[in-house]
Amino acid sequence: MNRTGLILVVAAATMDADLIRRLLSEEFDEVTTADADQAAEVFDRQPPRVLVLAFRPMERAQGFGLALYRRSRLIHGHPHRVVVLCAAEETLRAYQLCRQECFDDYVVFWPFNHDAPRLRMAVHHALRELDLASPDMPDARAFATQARRVADLERALAGYEEQGRRHLDEADRRLLGAGSAAELVGEVIAPVRRWAGAMAEALAPQVESARALAALAARVRPLVLLVDDDDMQHALVARMLAGQNIDLIGARSCQEAWGHLRERQPDLVLMDINLPDTDGIEMTRRIRSAPRLSDLPVIMLTGHSGKRMVVDSLAAGAADFVVKPFTRDGLLGKIERFLADARTA
Repeated sequence: MNRTGLILVVAAATMDADLIRRLLSEEFDEVTTADADQAAEVFDRQPPRVLVLAFRPMERAQGFGLALYRRSRLIHGHPHRVVVLCAAEETLRAYQLCRQECFDDYVVFWPFNHDAPRLRMAVHHALRELDLASPDMPDARAFATQARRVADLERALAGYEEQGRRHLDEADRRLLGAGSAAELVGEVIAPVRRWAGAMAEALAPQVESARALAALAARVRPLVLLVDDDDMQHALVARMLAGQNIDLIGARSCQEAWGHLRERQPDLVLMDINLPDTDGIEMTRRIRSAPRLSDLPVIMLTGHSGKRMVVDSLAAGAADFVVKPFTRDGLLGKIERFLADARTA
């Protein structure tokens, strides 16, 4: 069964783009091409589900991907997969970039469209993954957030029940001193008391479900994404977060970070300002422009605390700063504050 969805092919050579389009059109109905200069405009006009990149050498595909993420308005929030084509001698590098989530899959295409069926299979796999990751199916974190809110039901009901009992007891006390009319009014209050008890009994299964959901939600650990090109910083932050019931994932570049963000929804981003491909301020601006990520808190990691840097970062949408070198208590304090805000949002 063919899966539907637009496939966009971007190639350095028109001949390659036409060949890939013909190969894919044998099994897919919606295949279009664009050159590198027009790709962002084409992507935003009709966002594809699968993006196929054909550049030689493959570093040009990596550079194009970075440029596309800078220029496109919709790519950050639109679910899609990226398949990169490579030459036989580039397979190790292609594998490494896919492991880093810069791309989702690679196909050896040169020399002589080496494995055309493999290209079609890669697109089938990409579409299957997108179908399984449908936005109608909530991920574990979204489910946990809602579960925590449902878990508040028990506390709210207990509070209302206690208030009702206090009001009824006060009414009883006043009626007892009111003379013969007390018995008549008491007959009115008695059904209200029975109603309150029946409500608590009737809602007991829902309250039990809320407790179970709260227990499940507690098992979903908050996820923090660290974007920094310094391996020492990754090791340092990992040590600081050890034992804190927090999962940490890392990216050494903005492109690698976008790979993570396509696949997951972290609760917080720690963003270095000086990065090898795009600076952290621009990356933060792009995160804020993506509807799915617009509420994601970003804490800037910087060795500079100058006013200009602070103003630019805040204007881009940064939530806070941590100045290097930072202490464990200082970093954990900021992380816990924003994670707590996310839990109660």
